[in-house]
Amino acid sequence: MKEVIFKAYDVRGRYPDEINEEAVAETASVLAKRWKKGKVLIGHDARLSSPSLYKAISRSLVVGRKSLVVVSLGECTTPMFYFWCHRLKSPGIMITASHNPKDFNGLKVVGPTGEVISGSEIKKWIPLETAPALARPGGAVGRAVSNGMDYLKPYVGFLEKKVKLAGPLSVVFDCFNGVTGIVVSKLKANGLKARVLNHQPDGRFPAHGPNPMLSDALSQLKKEVKKQEADFGAAFDADGDRVFFVDDRGREVPSDAVLGLISQAFRGPIAVDVRAGYLAKELMGAGGKRIIESRVGHYFFKKLMKAKKAGFGGEMSGHYYSSLAPGKFFDSGIAAALYFANEVSELKRLGGKLSDWLDSLPKYYRSGESNFVIRDKNEVIKEVSRRYSRMARKISRKDGLKMEFADWWFIIRPSQTEDFLRLNLEAKDKKVFQKRLAELRRFF
Repeated sequence: MKEVIFKAYDVRGRYPDEINEEAVAETASVLAKRWKKGKVLIGHDARLSSPSLYKAISRSLVVGRKSLVVVSLGECTTPMFYFWCHRLKSPGIMITASHNPKDFNGLKVVGPTGEVISGSEIKKWIPLETAPALARPGGAVGRAVSNGMDYLKPYVGFLEKKVKLAGPLSVVFDCFNGVTGIVVSKLKANGLKARVLNHQPDGRFPAHGPNPMLSDALSQLKKEVKKQEADFGAAFDADGDRVFFVDDRGREVPSDAVLGLISQAFRGPIAVDVRAGYLAKELMGAGGKRIIESRVGHYFFKKLMKAKKAGFGGEMSGHYYSSLAPGKFFDSGIAAALYFANEVSELKRLGGKLSDWLDSLPKYYRSGESNFVIRDKNEVIKEVSRRYSRMARKISRKDGLKMEFADWWFIIRPSQTEDFLRLNLEAKDKKVFQKRLAELRRFF
């Protein structure tokens, strides 16, 4: 088994070279030694390799363990998987590579008390397993069950309760041939008229791949929003834990603006990641919100939100976190889209459109996230630190290197899943933005 599959947040790799049936079976066996008895939930996304990986995991969990019962959720979204782990108070394994290309797959793991178990944590336990799980000889055998329960209907009902529209609203949802289609197609809410694109799960992702962040991935959605004269559009990634928006004119809505708008409906602190910019913080500050800053990644976000009793949270990568129950949070693209719909309907009730509101916001200049292939990541970070430390008003090493100045800021982060350094930069003035971005790029 290759160690490269154990990431900071989860387990993930290219199938079958890095992640395969033997690797997931051995991982499941290590987890089963800690869970010992009771139910273990397994769900999977639409990837072509997911059913085969499900069989390997299921067998590994039950062979030699009579006290474990595997409960199959079947094809489901990652947020739906989180929902059922919480409701049934059971650990679980979600088979998905989220937004990664179609030849990848992976595992997201939840422990018995609902905690996320990171890939790096699982990696520490692997040496304790002395033989591949698939090769284990007989002995007592637990059960793998598909009990005929409708796991979709209660989850859809849970989501529908989040809809509180101020008036009729027309939206377009693009499911990217991922598993959100099975949920969105069942949603029914008074006043919400939805046109759904690419709702049929298909692990080949024929429409435009599984990742809404890629160039041109939102083209179909933008065209359909304008054609339907919809109030906004939302695009979900392959497993449904991320969402991206376009306004009524087909323009992409910055994550800063999404977070600033949705957060107005929530009490308590609002969690943002270290890349959150001026706009999100100004919108939340104007609404009297206390802001708490997290490292990037759902593993870190959920821990911080629980510790600080946050009301809502969001990352610039399209993950938005809301409550499953007190102290329990999940990142659900569909839930975020419904919260967003509530706020857009309120703008509409007041006589405006989403595009009008966006046009009224202050203008800042952002680079977006640029990735640079770097062999010695730490050396580059040290060089940048030496160059700018004396100028900076504030320096944070919470997640890479972040430096804030009078009228601009930047952050450089090593990727946790790929061989990249990631750069984000924002400035209040265009000339400052261009100058500082050019300066920093010389280091890469």
